[in-house]
Amino acid sequence: MPGSPQHVVLAADTVRTVTLDQDYYEVEVAMIADPATLWFRADGQAPVAMGDGTHVLPAALSFLSLRPGSSGPTVVKLLSAGTPTVSVRGVPR
Repeated sequence: MPGSPQHVVLAADTVRTVTLDQDYYEVEVAMIADPATLWFRADGQAPVAMGDGTHVLPAALSFLSLRPGSSGPTVVKLLSAGTPTVSVRGVPR
């Protein structure tokens, strides 16, 4: 069963950190409203638009699932030039 999702509305050009309650095998990041290009990392580092190691979701309702790159509680950092609503949830092994 997936971990409890967290839903956040991003502030433009501001990194938002979401810390999940445990070390998850995978993390799902979904754009659920007001789409804008979303840059994110799941290894505890801050995302940079167009930066190496930074994942991207296009400005559309979409999602991406990946394995986090760190141990301990899963930390996802999000960045957008817009103000999309994003959902982040952990998926246990």
